[in-house]
Amino acid sequence: QPGRGDLYVLDVGVSEFADDDIPDLRYAAKDARDVAALFSTMPQSTFDNIYTEIIADGDAIPPNRQRVLDAFDFLSRAGAEDTVILFFASHGLTVDGEYYFAPHDARIDAPATRRATMDDLNLDTFLRWEDIFEPMRLAAGKRLMIVDTCASADISGPIDLFSLQKRSASSQIAFVTASAGNQASQELRMEQQGLFTFTLLKALRDRIDPNRDGIVSLQEVFNLSRQMVPNWRENKNLEQTPQLMAPDFLTSMPLTSSDVTTERAIR
Repeated sequence: QPGRGDLYVLDVGVSEFADDDIPDLRYAAKDARDVAALFSTMPQSTFDNIYTEIIADGDAIPPNRQRVLDAFDFLSRAGAEDTVILFFASHGLTVDGEYYFAPHDARIDAPATRRATMDDLNLDTFLRWEDIFEPMRLAAGKRLMIVDTCASADISGPIDLFSLQKRSASSQIAFVTASAGNQASQELRMEQQGLFTFTLLKALRDRIDPNRDGIVSLQEVFNLSRQMVPNWRENKNLEQTPQLMAPDFLTSMPLTSSDVTTERAIR
């Protein structure tokens, strides 16, 4: 298959935080490692070469703000025929219309005499959307951002998805989030993963090809994942609706090849 190009996957997962006022997450770092592991073992018929880089807890250097910023250089290696995927998992929130992502060294500067509030966030220690978006905007090739940022009662706020999606669309970047802007991203304890990431990886592993064209596209993977989320979520009272916004030519971008010629039931 000519013109497959290479695949570059940068996975960032932050489960542990230096500031005790920011609650740790269970599976964000594991999610990042699992995404990298799956893409690194994709069938060789999908891409010419596959390169992955992981920034997550458990490394010699924790996923601090500067380390994440430095890791974006990895994306600049891609050429026009290549595919770039950026996966993010941590706490995320929107403040005054600006999206923020929590690295390991994010801080809440609250006095010891009271519980921390949103007003105590030291936003200079977080990653702004511009910090994340600009390296993707400058990267070559087909580009996909997957954001699975988990809500927390202490530092959460609704995520302004419309603004993020609008910017991604204008820059020809496919954009996937684990939930709608006013919903929490749930965890799946029995599988020890974020709910959305689990269904996304399951859809990729199953390699179901509804239109039987030999490739499993972004749209096909997303559709399968979105169908599975309600069936797998442990808290049936909480809605979670993954979101995809992408130009038509990116919804058909290959993520893996198909070895299944008939549709299977979605569990």
